[in-house]
Amino acid sequence: MFILVFLISLGVYSVTLFPTVAPYRDAGEMSFVINSLGVAHPPGYPLYTLVGRIFILAVPFGNTAYRLNVLSAVFSALTAALVSM
Repeated sequence: MFILVFLISLGVYSVTLFPTVAPYRDAGEMSFVINSLGVAHPPGYPLYTLVGRIFILAVPFGNTAYRLNVLSAVFSALTAALVSM
């Protein structure tokens, strides 16, 4: 059940991904911070910054913003799967 919910959620999130920097909230700031390994505004999101940096180096396709959107989709699908347990 866990894997099924994860795959369905990931599929839905993948189809609806924003291809570039989303024009709302902190998407542009987070893309910049993860590229430069800087510090975002408080609270700083250090875990997301480090995991995001590793993820954008590991995934060879798309621009940085798209890769971060894929990372967020993976985390969201994992959350949906964990909640469904």
